[in-house]
Amino acid sequence: MKRIIVNGYGWSGSSAFIDLLNSLKTEEYCIIPGEFDDFRCPGTMRNALENNSLPISHRTSNLSYLLSLFVRGLIPNKLWPTFLRGKNIGKEKAYQLFINFYNERKIFKKYAKLIFKNKKKFKKKDLLKLWFNTLVDFYKRSNPNSKYIFIEQFFLFDDDPKKYEWLEFDKLIIFIRSPYFQLQSTLESKILFSNYPWQAQFLIGAGEKFESRKFELFLQTTNLRYIWIKNFLKRYDRDQIIIIDFDDFLYNHEKTIRFISNELGTDIHNKENQFNILNSQERNKVWDSKKHNLGKLLEEVNLNYQIFKKEMYSNYKNMHSI
Repeated sequence: MKRIIVNGYGWSGSSAFIDLLNSLKTEEYCIIPGEFDDFRCPGTMRNALENNSLPISHRTSNLSYLLSLFVRGLIPNKLWPTFLRGKNIGKEKAYQLFINFYNERKIFKKYAKLIFKNKKKFKKKDLLKLWFNTLVDFYKRSNPNSKYIFIEQFFLFDDDPKKYEWLEFDKLIIFIRSPYFQLQSTLESKILFSNYPWQAQFLIGAGEKFESRKFELFLQTTNLRYIWIKNFLKRYDRDQIIIIDFDDFLYNHEKTIRFISNELGTDIHNKENQFNILNSQERNKVWDSKKHNLGKLLEEVNLNYQIFKKEMYSNYKNMHSI
């Protein structure tokens, strides 16, 4: 089973591609559900390389969520009250998610204990590889006809790439996106820019400065990410990496999907596609930066993005180089 990692760098469009994959009815591939946070998140398997603490699963530590999936998977759709949570998850899907997360939890706990007991770093890398291979093998047994497995958001590009030396994968699809629209998506999500703790406001600046300052920080960090990504990718074979501009995915959709299909050697487009590209196009709105006086900074970051995109296109596979 070929391993395909789909990555972005914060609201750069990769999740829309995963939504597309989830909308297709095919046995050609399977998808590990949700963003893969059991290595990149603090306290998870990365503990094996950073300290001697027992790793804790970010994906499966919420037992109440697992229980809710189990209960939802027992009750027929017709009998499930529409006012309860889970009404949009069908019985079969809920049960399959429960099975997936339950087995992920068992596999994680087994290797977390083995890693915790082992004090040698090179052995820990071997165990990390065994952990991930075992996880992929589980999904392979659950999807015996699948030739590909997609894993969403495995890499943190500001990491030292040496932390991923143990990881084996076939292709890495990276979605890039204009900072104008990237910032708009972060505002729409209401995750990054709400409920800042007072400690963060103390560092950022409270009062009238707070609203614009937090957006400035996001853009400044985005500027740095272009450098981090370029440096991170130098350690990998160029043929493993595919660059997709999210604008192409939105507005040159058919050609983009054909390009990705050809690169992977599979067809990810069929007549039963339930993905509505128009919904994603409508969400791709221009944010009014004048409100927060970010025009000059946005202009600077956008210029750096154009340079970054040109370098990515010259170094790695993309639909404009064929």
